[in-house]
Amino acid sequence: MNYDYYAAAKILADHLAAEGQSDWAEKLRKVIAEGASGTEIFMGLRWQLQQLKRCGVPLSDQTWGQVEDLSKELDRALR
Repeated sequence: MNYDYYAAAKILADHLAAEGQSDWAEKLRKVIAEGASGTEIFMGLRWQLQQLKRCGVPLSDQTWGQVEDLSKELDRALR
């Protein structure tokens, strides 16, 4: 089964917004909307997720799991 990066990023953005992290949600949505290519979008998403992890914002375990899963999938795709 193929991993749907865009759907995973959109679901994550929805969860971020629901947890009061609308700025982070908007950053992910903006990367998807403004990216010119798949590679550019993947790199932008990976960068934003790295920054999110560095900031250590308070999120549920489920949302942190989604962050980790998407990060791992993006790393694999960008090898």
